[in-house]
Amino acid sequence: TDPAEALKAWWPRAHRGDAEAQYQLGILYGTGAGLALDLTKSAEWHRRAAEQGHDKAQAMLGLFYSTGQGVPKNQDEAIKWWRQSAAQGNADGRFNLGMAYWRGEGVPQDFDKAAVLFRKVAPAGNQYARSVLGTRAEPRPSTAPAVLEKKQETSALPLPTGALSPKKKEPAAPPSQFQQYLAAAETGDGNAQSQVAYMYATGLGVRRNLIEAHKWANLSAARLAPGNVRDASIANRNAAASKMSPGDILKAQQRARDWMEAFQKRQRQ
Repeated sequence: TDPAEALKAWWPRAHRGDAEAQYQLGILYGTGAGLALDLTKSAEWHRRAAEQGHDKAQAMLGLFYSTGQGVPKNQDEAIKWWRQSAAQGNADGRFNLGMAYWRGEGVPQDFDKAAVLFRKVAPAGNQYARSVLGTRAEPRPSTAPAVLEKKQETSALPLPTGALSPKKKEPAAPPSQFQQYLAAAETGDGNAQSQVAYMYATGLGVRRNLIEAHKWANLSAARLAPGNVRDASIANRNAAASKMSPGDILKAQQRARDWMEAFQKRQRQ
């Protein structure tokens, strides 16, 4: 979707009070698509939608408060919005509330409550939730998903899934899991490409590599239709770029172009 066309469609509806349009406008401000990147305005539009009960906006607003992007950092507010989102069945709200319980951030640490929430999102494909549940038979670790540190002046939206501040090393995922996602990504599967980007960005099941994270996030964003996964890919790409040198960004972009050329060549054969 052309960002300019998306802006033209969502802007008037958002100002008329349409919650979905407000959420989408928040995404545009948060990713710098069609508008100048402005996390404060992004958070404000997410708030307007969240206050109308928009579950995706509630989950995202919780991330703004948890990471201190666009709003002052406030874990109590993050928990409030995640609870509301989770109560509506939103997977991101459930997962991030689960991580808050897992780490004891804003709520008393409670592994059992965390596990209940993780079990609700693991069947939907949340691989980190699955990996955490896999540790339940082991001594309970005090770990959480490590994500890219993001500076407010350079970063895009917080990652929609699992974007809690990095404190400890990411738990290991089976290498075969990464290889399965990579194999699917190589076939052009945008969802798998997004997951590969996340795994490279966090070091989950593979050595952390921001160039590869940027490359796969870029490819995923180019292939997917608008939605949460595409938003995550854009945010992951921008977050990676904020930690990379200009030379590494150019290298990542070239790798993405090379991959796309090779993929299109295979498709023609």
